[in-house]
Amino acid sequence: MLPQESYRQKVLRRLLEERLLSKYQKDGVKGYRLMRKGKETLLQLEWERFSFYLADGADFSMRRAGLTQRQRQHCISEILAIMERAEILMDRSKKQPIFENIPMQSGELSQDAFFHPKEVKAQADFTRKIISSKMTGVLLSQAEVWLCYNMQVAVPKWFETVENRADILIQSILRSKQLCFNGTNALLFGRGMQQAVQCLEDAKMRVTILNAPFQRFCFIPLDENGILLLKLMYDAEAYQSLLAVLAEDLQQKKEQPFIIQDGYNQNGHPTLICVDCDLKRLIQFQTQLSYLGVQGEVICFDFQKEAIEKYCGEQTKISTVNLETVRKNFLADK
Repeated sequence: MLPQESYRQKVLRRLLEERLLSKYQKDGVKGYRLMRKGKETLLQLEWERFSFYLADGADFSMRRAGLTQRQRQHCISEILAIMERAEILMDRSKKQPIFENIPMQSGELSQDAFFHPKEVKAQADFTRKIISSKMTGVLLSQAEVWLCYNMQVAVPKWFETVENRADILIQSILRSKQLCFNGTNALLFGRGMQQAVQCLEDAKMRVTILNAPFQRFCFIPLDENGILLLKLMYDAEAYQSLLAVLAEDLQQKKEQPFIIQDGYNQNGHPTLICVDCDLKRLIQFQTQLSYLGVQGEVICFDFQKEAIEKYCGEQTKISTVNLETVRKNFLADK
């Protein structure tokens, strides 16, 4: 995911001219394919990094002719691109063998990393159990486990049994490697914040989010704002520092512990810090406010305001934090 459109087009033209890529169209959908010359070039440049995906018949591109398979690969590619832009480790040769039948020397995660779904499903018995999962990878950090999903252009069709099974099996593999985490979370990627609104306004998707086993169900737009948000959430120290700053002016009330909140504002209204765009917590918060008939406040980033405001309505005050200011103060030296 190159930052400038003009530069992206220039690089694409060169790849086509050198016959490393080719244009492909089927079922009315246009796209690009990696040519044999392109695969050989990647293997020559970095064998250890790309051989798992391309060498000795490992490349599964021959099964990509169907529209569903092509869309699936495009979703994965978008996630890989945003992880690359967020400077998250993806090189398989530099990561611990979390999802391989290889013993680990210690029960600690030495490096935070993103794992391609092909890596996650490398074990044959594991693959058969979650072959229908929409998961587009797993992000592991020192503090949390994130199962990643890409909603494409519409509200995703969620197969609860399959995704719950994927969650359970991934936790099982992590435990077998003596890695201990307090549950798992979900990252839902979309084209923009308008897709977050689609999820929040869709009754079936709201139930899906609430019933999902994930502790957090956060929405990340596939754009520059999403890249910065992903960097911030991935940096546990910076993220916790930001939450501490945002909670400084909030007060606690022991007499109302049943409302999901991060404190109460100066007017005594329950307040939710939602800079991570945790859809699950936001739905729970707004449902409780509506049920009790009380006002509340949501603190979010400026680019999230319109979407959250549309879902919450006029009864909930929306306060914003400037993402660029946060980047300068919390991520500038990263």
